Amino acid sequence: MVQVAELEAPTSLEPCTHPDSCPCPQLCFPHLPEFSIYDLVTINREKRIQLRTLGAIQVQDIPKTFSLSDVQRRQITTILTGMPYIDRPAIEAELSQLQYPLCFLDYESYNAAVPLYDGYQPHAQMVFQYSLHLLSQPNGELKHVEFVADNSSVDPALRVAQHLQAHLPDHGSVIVWNKQFEGMCNRQMATRYEQFAPFFQQLNERLYDLANIFCRGHYIDRRFRGSWSIKKVLPVLVPDLSYADLAIHHGEVAMIAWWNTQQHTLTLKEKKIVLDNLLQYCARDTLAMVKIFEALCAILVS
Repeated sequence: MVQVAELEAPTSLEPCTHPDSCPCPQLCFPHLPEFSIYDLVTINREKRIQLRTLGAIQVQDIPKTFSLSDVQRRQITTILTGMPYIDRPAIEAELSQLQYPLCFLDYESYNAAVPLYDGYQPHAQMVFQYSLHLLSQPNGELKHVEFVADNSSVDPALRVAQHLQAHLPDHGSVIVWNKQFEGMCNRQMATRYEQFAPFFQQLNERLYDLANIFCRGHYIDRRFRGSWSIKKVLPVLVPDLSYADLAIHHGEVAMIAWWNTQQHTLTLKEKKIVLDNLLQYCARDTLAMVKIFEALCAILVS
């Protein structure tokens, strides 16, 4: 670090390979084209460096002989043509796995370096909130259930488990976005509270990851920019729904907001406003999944 700090200029340093998270994009990535090699889905650091060494920064400049996955090649085609790639049979096969009632579930969690309650490892995810949208049948009435823990004297995950068990149907698919996260949270809550272990184990058996359709390349649009984040997919498939009108619009912001409600520094009125904002944000996540699911169903019948 001292050697780097003593350099007269940064030109001899190798830039990072993630311009989206780079703290100095104007320095490390000047004149980055609209669609660059950094937008390719799941491309690793080594291949980014190889392409950069070849002088291929635009996707148009990638040699046809360069080793890429089929999904990455399809993505390049969508970038060059502007036309999305939609594998209808693959999408239909994915959605055919779902069984009604459909339960669209999302958690918000806090990962404290110093655990706030017994039974937690440092940085373990502590679920403090959930949103659940329920669709009992095709074109049926959409129902919503939600909960956010507001009592710092009790582990919020315990209260989430109690509330969720009382309101989640005991059958049907549980649809999430990023199954790895929700599945991990369920396993941890099952371990921490043995009385809920059968409930969370059965819940995990019913999980379906709606993001699979996008991360597996069944639906590719250049506007996703190589990401399968719900905040990248939603504006493309459901342009009339967004997070822009919310006071909280990102998971990290939600985590900090909830922490603030537990510090006894807010008035009751201020705390209620923050908790309401948290409910709105989590509800938007599950509603976004519902709308993306409906958009995919509409594509299949078009």
